[in-house]
Amino acid sequence: SKLFILSEINNIQKNYELEDFLTKIDDQIILLGEPSILSEKSLKESKIYHLNTGGSKFRCKVIFHVCKLYNISIKNAETIALTLENLHQASLIHDDIQDEDEIRRSFKTIWTKESIKKALLVGDMMIFESIKTLLNLENTSIEQLKLVFENCLENLSLMVAAQNCELDLQKKEVRLSYEEYRTIVLHKTLPFFYLSFSIPAILSNVDNKEILNLKKELEEISLIYQIIDDYEDFEKKEVVNFFKLTDNLYEYLDDKDKIKKFLLSKVDDEIKINKIKSERNSVIYNYILEQCSKKIDKIFL
Repeated sequence: SKLFILSEINNIQKNYELEDFLTKIDDQIILLGEPSILSEKSLKESKIYHLNTGGSKFRCKVIFHVCKLYNISIKNAETIALTLENLHQASLIHDDIQDEDEIRRSFKTIWTKESIKKALLVGDMMIFESIKTLLNLENTSIEQLKLVFENCLENLSLMVAAQNCELDLQKKEVRLSYEEYRTIVLHKTLPFFYLSFSIPAILSNVDNKEILNLKKELEEISLIYQIIDDYEDFEKKEVVNFFKLTDNLYEYLDDKDKIKKFLLSKVDDEIKINKIKSERNSVIYNYILEQCSKKIDKIFL
């Protein structure tokens, strides 16, 4: 039955329904935000410039599949995806300022094109609009909405705390142990993955204990995803946490085959673990991991 579900997911991805879903997110995300008050360039215009730099919408695809699994209406699935995609894009704008990245996907970042002050306002505006978007969830009880907002705000706070930690590390130029790196990832990367599952689970009235357990189940997946992301940045000659660990065997190592083998082995191990499990989310976890494998193959071409 698991193989059948996995096959169904692969078929859905090729189907027009997913493409239509992603198109709707694209159409709706540019509408979020206030117009200009007088004759100034609106924050919405600056946001659209950033959005036009592109992106895979990987999180939206994950949310689409998770919502299918939890029998969430397509309208509510769109609301969840719109909220989290907008939050993700806001975090990228703030990340670019903090990391002093001048280019994103071959385009100037907002803070270099306009100003740091303007970029901060754009990111802030997108965060506020994202939270407000959650109010569009349909057929939802007050208690469910309360849990969704608590869940979202709590995990946003964790991400901000992780950003602050990274900022402090950059200033001190310290080297991390693997466990310290892992701790940062579990505060920074895990929350977005978790919210992609926890919000649909709340709307589907899943037991609170099961919802809390989602975070534990997603730990290794988040870690794998972040290491791959860090390696991409490392290839661009950017200084990233994973490749300056005190106990990292691959530090300054030019042997790409060994690094690829290390990453793929982590993905394969996790896939095997999930195939043994009987939890409903295992098939989606493996979908994420298979996308990670494809990303690894693409990086190491």
